[in-house]
Amino acid sequence: MQKNKNNTVPIPENREGGLLKHLKNKIMFALFGYDSGGRVKLRKFDGSEFTGIVLREKYISQGKLHQIYEVSIKKEQRELIFVVKERKDGNPISKNELNRELEVFKLIKEIGISTFNTFRAGADGKFYSTLLNKDGLVAISPNNDIPVGYQDEFKGGIKINNLQQVVDKLIDYAVNASKKGLILASDSLWFMLPSENNAEGIDIVDIKVTDFGECKVDEKLKGNVAKKMIEGFYRETVSAFVDKYCNGDNLMECKQLIKDSFRPQLASGQIFVQKGVKQFDDYNAENDGEILDGLMIFDENTTLDTINKFSEYFWVEVYTKGFKQEYKNQMTKFYGTLEDDSENIKYENLEIINGGLDTYLAKSFFADKLKINGGNLVLHNCTSFSVESLVVNGGNIVAGKLREFVADSLRTVDGEISLTGATIVSIKSLSEVGRIYLRKNNFKEFLNEESEVDDDFYKKAKKAGRLIIPEKMIEKITWIN
Repeated sequence: MQKNKNNTVPIPENREGGLLKHLKNKIMFALFGYDSGGRVKLRKFDGSEFTGIVLREKYISQGKLHQIYEVSIKKEQRELIFVVKERKDGNPISKNELNRELEVFKLIKEIGISTFNTFRAGADGKFYSTLLNKDGLVAISPNNDIPVGYQDEFKGGIKINNLQQVVDKLIDYAVNASKKGLILASDSLWFMLPSENNAEGIDIVDIKVTDFGECKVDEKLKGNVAKKMIEGFYRETVSAFVDKYCNGDNLMECKQLIKDSFRPQLASGQIFVQKGVKQFDDYNAENDGEILDGLMIFDENTTLDTINKFSEYFWVEVYTKGFKQEYKNQMTKFYGTLEDDSENIKYENLEIINGGLDTYLAKSFFADKLKINGGNLVLHNCTSFSVESLVVNGGNIVAGKLREFVADSLRTVDGEISLTGATIVSIKSLSEVGRIYLRKNNFKEFLNEESEVDDDFYKKAKKAGRLIIPEKMIEKITWIN
């Protein structure tokens, strides 16, 4: 269709095209809720709907999968302006996706997070939402590389006067969304600015969530995802916005404010909550809400009560420096990431949830039963490792300097095992591993004349007690020269 000089595509006046087309459109509208003449039903999240007629449309921008138009829709005697999101390939957005995004929009409105005033699903498989660029305001994205409206005009030329309020609002968004198990995608946020820049500085008027496709809702995550969102907001939303749009005089000041606000410096025993930094001993979950970050150093003076209390909370980093072995023996569950700086590490029966286990100073590591969920087992300088039963869910085992790795039973759930320094590997029972990385040179006495691994290699290495793994798992090994 031919566009005019304003990039506007007028919808043809002669919509019917005769009686036959009129009848086809009538049937099509009755069956599907839209027709080729421009009529379309628009549905809200509460099920209410109205029928409008698309009069004009103007191209705005596009992403990887979708393109955006501004459309004028006639509703009875009124003309309404919407922004339309449709698939670039011309296919309608699936009904399941339409309904899912409507539900996310509804939840965002209920939480009180700023978003479109109106968001509707069209029977034609498109989304219809409020136009944001109006009333002297424009929407600017920190992530969209395709120029939209004022993006190019503002690049590198903004002085922000109220960045602290912006950061505080984003932290509120994360905490309040987490209460409902909602994860806001870091690239779903648009900043509302005055359409006219001012050398004296401008205020960011609002931050709106405008893309619900990448937002996720999970009841199981309630109260445990604010930290994850804040990390995304820090790296991919506010920092990206400041880098792209702030002028040189304002840039470093803004970057420091962002870092101090999202990543405050913590001393041992301190936590970061919605209202700022406080002592963990003074923490009250009902009043302070979700812990966004925390730091604790366990030492010889740390009590078991403190260990148990602190280990109940997600997203808390814990460093250990010689805390009592009798307390380690009593630890059965730990939430978050545990960094053990002991020289010789031993655990009897420990499960780590939503985190990993890092060792920096340890030379030896022994455990009866060790289970790590959601993180990596990293043995930085460890040379000897022995465990009866080891399970790593959703993570990898990294031990570049380890010389001896012994595990009676090991399951990694598709994780990778990097043992490039090992000269002895003994895993009697192995399941669900992704890849095992070993170095050829560490087993060179078993290689053939061409210095390659052959069938006899595994027999000789096993007989010598140097490489013991189930035969069916040999194919999982990747040899590094």
